[in-house]
Amino acid sequence: MTEHQRGALEQVLSLAEALSKGGARGPVGALSVAEVDTAELDVAIARASEPSVVSTSEAERLLQAAKVVRRLRSTLLVGNWRWVGSVLLEARQLKHIFPPVSLKELQVAQDELDNKAVLSQVAAALREGAATGAIGHIDPDSADVTPLDEAIGYARTLGARSVEAQQAVASAKLVRE
Repeated sequence: MTEHQRGALEQVLSLAEALSKGGARGPVGALSVAEVDTAELDVAIARASEPSVVSTSEAERLLQAAKVVRRLRSTLLVGNWRWVGSVLLEARQLKHIFPPVSLKELQVAQDELDNKAVLSQVAAALREGAATGAIGHIDPDSADVTPLDEAIGYARTLGARSVEAQQAVASAKLVRE
């Protein structure tokens, strides 16, 4: 094995190893970022980005994947779900570059984002469209169930993956009746 081949192999192994560790853990609705770590990714990205490193197409692919996963982990750590959505949109456009372990990490983040979106949509729908009038003089014709119907449809499309989201959708359906 030549020095060039050895360097390229080390680069691929370093990036693959960094991508396999440090992601968010836990079930949808209770995703924990306590163990999210970017340090190993940072080191692998820095090494692979050095001008003296001769790279292969596999190493370039993994470097690009590592940079996206690094951004995902950073946005998860700050808790900015709008940014998480932006990173996931970028990742979808580049899905061919990710190794299976990274695809799983991206899917976990997408499931959590979808769950948060369902909860938000249902909560907003439950606040809107209520019947008006004083107690004892409520006008049932003033109720608007359109937001509830939209939220229930949205949940059906994305899926209510957590117990909390399932309960919120059940509440929306109950209020809808």
